[in-house]
Amino acid sequence: MYISMVRSGENGGNLGMIMKRLADYYERQDRLRSQIRSAMIYPAFMTVFGFAVVVFMVTNIVPKITRIFESRDAALPLPPRAADRPQ
Repeated sequence: MYISMVRSGENGGNLGMIMKRLADYYERQDRLRSQIRSAMIYPAFMTVFGFAVVVFMVTNIVPKITRIFESRDAALPLPPRAADRPQ
Protein backbone atom coordinates (compact mmCIF):
# COMPACT_ATOMS: atom_id res chain seq x y z
CA MET A 1 0.00 0.00 0.00
CA TYR A 2 2.73 2.43 0.99
CA ILE A 3 4.76 2.00 -2.20
CA SER A 4 1.78 2.29 -4.53
CA MET A 5 0.57 5.48 -2.81
CA VAL A 6 4.03 7.08 -3.01
CA ARG A 7 4.27 6.10 -6.67
CA SER A 8 0.89 7.62 -7.45
CA GLY A 9 1.83 10.75 -5.48
CA GLU A 10 5.02 11.12 -7.51
CA ASN A 11 3.15 10.60 -10.77
CA GLY A 12 0.35 12.99 -9.83
CA GLY A 13 2.65 15.68 -8.48
CA ASN A 14 1.17 15.70 -4.99
CA LEU A 15 3.74 13.67 -3.07
CA GLY A 16 3.59 16.00 -0.06
CA MET A 17 -0.12 15.43 0.46
CA ILE A 18 0.26 11.66 0.04
CA MET A 19 3.12 11.56 2.55
CA LYS A 20 1.01 13.54 5.04
CA ARG A 21 -1.90 11.13 4.62
CA LEU A 22 0.40 8.14 5.07
CA ALA A 23 1.94 9.69 8.18
CA ASP A 24 -1.52 10.34 9.63
CA TYR A 25 -2.63 6.80 8.80
CA TYR A 26 0.39 5.17 10.44
CA GLU A 27 0.11 7.43 13.50
CA ARG A 28 -3.53 6.40 13.93
CA GLN A 29 -2.55 2.74 13.53
CA ASP A 30 0.18 3.14 16.15
CA ARG A 31 -2.22 4.85 18.58
CA LEU A 32 -4.81 2.12 18.06
CA ARG A 33 -2.26 -0.64 18.69
CA SER A 34 -1.12 1.16 21.83
CA GLN A 35 -4.69 1.52 23.09
CA ILE A 36 -5.45 -2.14 22.40
CA ARG A 37 -2.26 -3.22 24.16
CA SER A 38 -3.12 -1.03 27.16
CA ALA A 39 -6.66 -2.37 27.26
CA MET A 40 -5.40 -5.97 27.28
CA ILE A 41 -2.94 -5.57 30.16
CA TYR A 42 -5.56 -5.45 32.94
CA PRO A 43 -7.56 -8.53 31.82
CA ALA A 44 -4.34 -10.49 31.31
CA PHE A 45 -3.11 -9.53 34.78
CA MET A 46 -6.44 -10.45 36.37
CA THR A 47 -6.47 -13.82 34.59
CA VAL A 48 -2.98 -14.69 35.80
CA PHE A 49 -3.75 -13.43 39.31
CA GLY A 50 -7.03 -15.35 39.44
CA PHE A 51 -5.32 -18.54 38.32
CA ALA A 52 -2.65 -18.06 41.01
CA VAL A 53 -5.36 -17.60 43.66
CA VAL A 54 -7.13 -20.79 42.57
CA VAL A 55 -3.87 -22.77 42.66
CA PHE A 56 -3.08 -21.38 46.11
CA MET A 57 -6.55 -22.25 47.39
CA VAL A 58 -6.44 -25.80 46.05
CA THR A 59 -2.91 -26.51 47.27
CA ASN A 60 -3.01 -24.76 50.67
CA ILE A 61 -6.44 -23.78 51.94
CA VAL A 62 -8.56 -26.78 50.89
CA PRO A 63 -6.20 -29.35 52.48
CA LYS A 64 -6.28 -27.39 55.76
CA ILE A 65 -10.07 -27.26 55.71
CA THR A 66 -10.13 -30.98 54.94
CA ARG A 67 -7.89 -31.76 57.93
CA ILE A 68 -10.08 -29.64 60.23
CA PHE A 69 -13.24 -31.49 59.18
CA GLU A 70 -11.51 -34.88 59.39
CA SER A 71 -10.20 -34.14 62.90
CA ARG A 72 -13.76 -33.46 64.02
CA ASP A 73 -15.17 -36.50 62.20
CA ALA A 74 -17.50 -34.19 60.28
CA ALA A 75 -18.63 -34.57 56.71
CA LEU A 76 -16.81 -32.26 54.35
CA PRO A 77 -19.10 -29.97 52.29
CA LEU A 78 -19.26 -30.67 48.58
CA PRO A 79 -17.15 -27.76 47.18
CA PRO A 80 -14.01 -28.48 49.23
CA ARG A 81 -14.50 -32.21 48.72
CA ALA A 82 -14.69 -31.69 44.95
CA ALA A 83 -11.61 -29.44 44.99
CA ASP A 84 -9.64 -31.81 47.19
CA ARG A 85 -10.33 -34.95 45.19
CA PRO A 86 -11.02 -34.06 41.56
CA GLN A 87 -12.37 -36.97 39.55
